[in-house]
Amino acid sequence: MDAKPKEAGSGSPSHLTLRDLTKQFGSVRAVDKINIEVKGGEFVTLLGPSGSGKTTTLQMIAGFVEPTAGEILIDEQRITAPAYKRDIGMVFQNYALFPHMTAAENVAFPLKVRRTKKDRMRQLVTEALEMVGLADRGNSYPKQLSGGQQQRIALARALVFRPRIVLLDEPLGALDKKLREELQLELKRIQEQLQVTMIYVTHDQEEALVMSDRIAVFNEGKIEQLAEAEELYERPNSLFVADFIGESNIFRGSFTQSNGHYSLSTGKRKLAVSEHAEPPDEEAQGTLVVRPERLKVMNASADAKPRPDQNAIQATVKEVIYLGGERKYILATSDGENLIARHQVGTGEVEPRPGDEVIACWQIEHGVAVFDQPSRGKQPEQKE
Repeated sequence: MDAKPKEAGSGSPSHLTLRDLTKQFGSVRAVDKINIEVKGGEFVTLLGPSGSGKTTTLQMIAGFVEPTAGEILIDEQRITAPAYKRDIGMVFQNYALFPHMTAAENVAFPLKVRRTKKDRMRQLVTEALEMVGLADRGNSYPKQLSGGQQQRIALARALVFRPRIVLLDEPLGALDKKLREELQLELKRIQEQLQVTMIYVTHDQEEALVMSDRIAVFNEGKIEQLAEAEELYERPNSLFVADFIGESNIFRGSFTQSNGHYSLSTGKRKLAVSEHAEPPDEEAQGTLVVRPERLKVMNASADAKPRPDQNAIQATVKEVIYLGGERKYILATSDGENLIARHQVGTGEVEPRPGDEVIACWQIEHGVAVFDQPSRGKQPEQKE
């Protein structure tokens, strides 16, 4: 049974369920049995590199692409209706505004399709334009608006009929960095104000971290991890997630146990592992992940000694990059590895220079152990 379109301005935020959703293009499985539960009023981002399946998933939810297998449910009701009957708002990267219509006419278009009464239509359009901060540009045509203003109009059009789900396909990708950051916060404010369910697609990790209640990290048609931003960053469950979300120092080797303590053996080096990380077997393979901001760089003087609760590696400073509020250090170890560290500017500490011999150290508990997984079989269901 298909959901029926509702009257503009009615209803509450909807719950979205994807069950074993799959899409096959010839011999290529673009989306492979994914399972997601999105709560009403939640902002969930589908994040991943190009070709990972996130956009195809969004298009199946919208009704633009038909699934090969699996189900899409809105409020526990299976959805198979064509796109124009799904009552879902959509915002595209290229705005998709009608050039011959004014901003107000573009915003009013979904209401006309729903045969909304004129008085009600005027009220909803006015509210939508005010909501995106463009109440004074209703009579302007798209060519008279900046890129940021056009995207705001596209957002107002997607929200004007008060859909319970809004889909956004990289809507800020064409904007400059400063404007993009402003609109990220504005979009999140509007979403929280309206309590609308939003599914957002992007390949920009920082954008996903800033805006999302939860993030689904896509890789090769599957979901690697579905979690809140902090958990993804601090506790990635796979090497792909650790490497894709932000920068990482990655040490690969074998996890071993001695006297009740675990360590990672990599070449001639042994690195202590947090007591909370327990390998699945005695000789597990995997990686230790250390974020750059966790890595402290000290000049290798006689009195520079790491603490017992720290791992330490000797290195040479290759490059120092000034980033405004922080400095980024590129370090080279004697084993030919490159490490990355980030320090805040203005702490009063002596800053190493290129060519300096240093000790790079981090607290044992700040290293995240990621164990190799067996070859992929059926994807486990993603929990809320």
